[in-house]
Amino acid sequence: MIRNIIWDVGGTLFDTYPATTRAFLDALAERGVNAPTDWVRSLARVSQDHALRSLAQAYHLDLAPLAERYRALLRHAPPEQQPPFPGAVDVLHAVVERGGLNLIATHRDRALVEILLAHYHLRPLFAAVYSTSDGYPRKPDPAMLDDLALRFDLTREQTLAIGDREIDMQAGQAAGMRTCLFGSAATRVRPDATIQHHSELLALLDPRA
Repeated sequence: MIRNIIWDVGGTLFDTYPATTRAFLDALAERGVNAPTDWVRSLARVSQDHALRSLAQAYHLDLAPLAERYRALLRHAPPEQQPPFPGAVDVLHAVVERGGLNLIATHRDRALVEILLAHYHLRPLFAAVYSTSDGYPRKPDPAMLDDLALRFDLTREQTLAIGDREIDMQAGQAAGMRTCLFGSAATRVRPDATIQHHSELLALLDPRA
């Protein structure tokens, strides 16, 4: 049974895709580009870097200025536009009530993550937030997960890495942890579980309180 959960943030804990897509569209519009919303959203679901590279190439834009403007717009996206997914908060409380730990390993800037956690009063439910802005390599490199496991002496077989992309599954497997795919993204690796709603995680948790 699962005792601890290591959460991805964007697209997993918080529904950040509307705000992310809006930031991409606004950054493009400032450059006279009217891109299809559905296409931009599909690019963003792969990764922000993938979307930036693809959009810059498709519309013959300089990557660095586009990325800088996109990130500036995203920093100002209201937290109200990036709510926790339904059922996620119940799972966070259940993990803590059972004596486990909620942890975060994310590509998102730490400051932006802390803003979201504070706005939704979730920070006390997390033992730690690790971000690539702390100098960690990006997933699928398992460095963030490995360091969390060492710092908190996690039993890896009782720790679940959850995310909405293949790289989250690859990082979790490389760290020797159980993995859970949230959503229906295509993946070449098989996660231990696939869910469409966070309430499904409750059945995976260790029942001991």
